[in-house]
Amino acid sequence: MEIKTPKTLKIQPGQMKGLMQGVDENLLKPSYSPDCQNIDVSEGIISTRKGGTKSNTSSVPPSIKKIMRFYNSDPFCSISILGTTDSENNHRWYAYYDKLGAGNDWYELTYSGGVEALRNVDPTYANYIMYEMSGTPYLILTSYRIDVYKISLTGTTGSLLFVVDYLGGSPQDCNFITLHKDRTWLAGDYDNKNTVYYSNQYDPEDWSTAGEAGEISIYTANNDYIIGIVNWLDDVLIFKKNTIWRVEGDTPGEYVVKQVYSVQGTIWKDSLCSDGNYCFFAGSDGIYQYNGIEAVPILTSEIKDVYENMNNISCMLLNNKLYIMDKGTPSYASVPSVVYDIRTKTIEVLYITGGITAVGAFTGPYDNSLYYGTGEENAFICYLKDNKIVFNGESQENIDAYWYFPESDCGYPNAEKTLTGVYFTGWGTTSAGAAGGQVKITVYYTKKNGTQATKEKTVTLQTTRKLHYLRFYARGRLFKFKIENVDGSAMNISNPEFVFELAED
Repeated sequence: MEIKTPKTLKIQPGQMKGLMQGVDENLLKPSYSPDCQNIDVSEGIISTRKGGTKSNTSSVPPSIKKIMRFYNSDPFCSISILGTTDSENNHRWYAYYDKLGAGNDWYELTYSGGVEALRNVDPTYANYIMYEMSGTPYLILTSYRIDVYKISLTGTTGSLLFVVDYLGGSPQDCNFITLHKDRTWLAGDYDNKNTVYYSNQYDPEDWSTAGEAGEISIYTANNDYIIGIVNWLDDVLIFKKNTIWRVEGDTPGEYVVKQVYSVQGTIWKDSLCSDGNYCFFAGSDGIYQYNGIEAVPILTSEIKDVYENMNNISCMLLNNKLYIMDKGTPSYASVPSVVYDIRTKTIEVLYITGGITAVGAFTGPYDNSLYYGTGEENAFICYLKDNKIVFNGESQENIDAYWYFPESDCGYPNAEKTLTGVYFTGWGTTSAGAAGGQVKITVYYTKKNGTQATKEKTVTLQTTRKLHYLRFYARGRLFKFKIENVDGSAMNISNPEFVFELAED
C-alpha cells in the first residue's frame, strides 16, 4: 500500500493590486481583492487609510452643496466659500478666512455692490473659475438660470470685505464655465441648451466684439443637450448628455467642431474633471478617459458592485489619483467611494461616514487637498491630503479597514488542504498613534463535506517592522482570508504568506 506524503504549498500574493470585481473570485490572482475598504495599496502593501480631518474647528453652515476656494494676492490669503441649500430650498453663501487672522467664523455673503449677493444662486448647479482683471483676482460664479456674478476681496488683515457684483458685458445666463486661451466660455443656457458662448480674449466682460466674442451651436437628436464644458490640452470639450464634442483652434477664426467617439448612454454632469495631464468622466456603465482622440473605458466591471449602487457621481483629480464619489447617499449612511491611482492602476475603496453632500479638489498657496462636506444639519468639512489621509480623531474615529483575499481552491481542486500557518511582516499603531495597534486575521474555509467554518487570531503590532507567524489548523477545499484592523488601528501588512499541506484525492 502506497502512503502519500503531503505536499507543502506556499502562497505569496506579492504586491497588492487593489480592488477587482470583474472576475470570479476563484479566478482572481491573490494580489487582488474582491472586497476591501479604507485600504491604501499605493506602496504595494495593505495599509490602513485613517479618515478625514476637519478643515476648521468653527461651526459650519448646514446643508452644504458646493465647496469653492478663493485665492487672493493682496492681502495674500486662501478663503473657503460654501454654498448651502436648506430643506425649504433657501440658498446661502458663506466665506471663511484661512491663515489671515480675520476671525474664525463663517460670514454670509449678502449685500454688496448693489446686488443681493448670491441669494438666488443655487449651489447644486454652481460652477466657477478664477480670473484676474486689472490686477484684481476675481471668482466668476455661474448657476442655473441666474446672472453671472463676480466676487473680489478688498481691505487688509482684520478688515476684509467681499465685493459681489454682476459680471459686465451681459453674458448669457449659464451654469457651466471654463477658460481657454484667456477666453471665458459659458454653456448651459436654459433657453439655448445646445449653445456655447465665448468672450473676447483677456476680457471676460466683453461678449459682443465682432470676430472676437461669439457663440457656437451644436444640435443633436434625442434631447442631447449640453451638461458641461472643460478645457483640456488646449481644446474646449463640450459634454452633452449622450455625446462629446471638441472645439479645435486658438482663435474664433480657426474654431472647428468635431465629434468625439465616446460612451453610449448617460454622462454624469458632475463627473467631468481634468487637469494638465488627464481628463475623466463617468458614464452609465463606468469611468471613461478622454485621451485626445476618443473616450475609452478604464473602469467598468472592475468596480461594478460599488458603482451600481452610486446615486449621484462626482469625480475629482488630485495628485494623480481619481476620486469617484457619491453625493446621493443619505447623511446617516456610510458612503463608498472609489480611488483610482492613475500611475499604478490600482483601485481602492474609501468609506466616509455621514453622507457626502459636496466635494472639491484644490491646489493652491495653502492647498493640495480634496475637501468634502458631510451631513445636513450637523454639517462639517473634512479634507483628504495627498496619498495618506490625515487623522486627528475629530472627524472620523475608529476607521474600519479590511482586505479580503479571493476565495480559492489554491490551484488544487483535487486536494484537501490543511492551513498550518500564516507569515507576514507587520507594524502599526492605535488610532491615536500610540503603540498597541492590533490586526485580526480570519480564515474562512469549506470542509470536504461542504460545511463552512472559520478561525481567527488577533495580533498586537509593534511600531517597527516585525515578522509574525500565526499557527493555524484548518482543513478544507476552499479558503478565503480577511485581514482587518481592530478598534481603528493603523495597520501595515507586507508580504503575507499562507502555508498549506496538500492531500490529493
